[in-house]
Amino acid sequence: MESCLKKVVTDICRLSTRRKCMGFSTSIIVLILLLQIFIRQEFKNSLNSRQRELSLLQGRTNTSVQLSSLLLKNRTKQIGNFLQSSSKAEVKPTAKGNLENNDLQLSKNEQVQMKSNNLNHTNVVCPKFEGGIGNNMFQYASCYGLARRLNADVVLTPNTDIYQLFQPVARISTDPNVCSKVKVIRERHAVSFDESFFNLSPGSDYKFIRYLQSWKYFKHVEAELRQQFIFRGDVIARARSQIINILQRFNVSSKMKPNVLVNIHVRRGNYLINPFAKFGYKVANMTYINKAKKYFTDKYENVIFFVFSNDMKWCKENIKGLDIVYIENNSREIDLAIMSLLNHTIITVGTFGYWAGWLCNGETVYFADIAKPGSDFAKEFSADKKDYFYPGWIGM
Repeated sequence: MESCLKKVVTDICRLSTRRKCMGFSTSIIVLILLLQIFIRQEFKNSLNSRQRELSLLQGRTNTSVQLSSLLLKNRTKQIGNFLQSSSKAEVKPTAKGNLENNDLQLSKNEQVQMKSNNLNHTNVVCPKFEGGIGNNMFQYASCYGLARRLNADVVLTPNTDIYQLFQPVARISTDPNVCSKVKVIRERHAVSFDESFFNLSPGSDYKFIRYLQSWKYFKHVEAELRQQFIFRGDVIARARSQIINILQRFNVSSKMKPNVLVNIHVRRGNYLINPFAKFGYKVANMTYINKAKKYFTDKYENVIFFVFSNDMKWCKENIKGLDIVYIENNSREIDLAIMSLLNHTIITVGTFGYWAGWLCNGETVYFADIAKPGSDFAKEFSADKKDYFYPGWIGM
């Protein structure tokens, strides 16, 4: 600063008379010094004020900022990677058998290539959709896996849930005759893998009938399906918003900072009555649910359980605690989207919970005693039920 001032004075003196130089230059120096002091003080005051504002703001919005940041990440990444706010929390590995997220990501070029490659085949595979969204996801995933082996395209109509909710790679057709001259293939068992389907010859059109509930039909195209089972529109944004709001309210009422978020999906309802009960369906009891909860609370710190159910009255009477949040009054796609964004999953029975666990892609604990022994339903499974339950999931 001094050297600059001297230069200014020298320049001024060259332009001024000798007599006026000293007085004029002194005034300039004083003016510049006063200006420098003023600027420094203003900067200091502004900095102190900003620090006070940030300090107050941080206390109120720290959780919201962290969650907003984490929930804008790719939906297939586990939320837990961004909720590690507690220094004591230990990062745990995902369940054995789950593929790493990096293995499941396709670049934009690969996605474009996948779509262009999959929609230029001569032959088609036509799913026959029955039941709810969980059943439909099995039917689409299995038909897509079969179509890839048969060098064929899956055909969907625009009014199907799969098309309206997700981003399938399929021919979209309103032609009622597009699947009229197909070979109809019927499954022998709803929740078992039929190896003969993999022996079908390419070069024909096929329609696969019934539920096709085995991961073995589509495991080889898992990465592609994870790119297709992405919700359309604002579904994910609404799901993220709900999670943020829930955790903000939770932080107000509890001293615990949520670190790991676990789904609990409880299916009851019509499974308790005929014809489902007579067919052999069972519902999970609290012994299983408590055991599954303990698995996660023993393994992780600061676990919060998000409860989803078609019988919330029963859940509120039986699944209680400060670590419980009940998720109600949503559409099925919002519930499924929320579950897909959390860390891990506890499922009971039903395909809706199954796909929640698959989409979440963390550790999934399932109710192993799913069918009454000797029942017609039990006969639909393979002997060890491994054709149905996803590899790496934990049965209890």
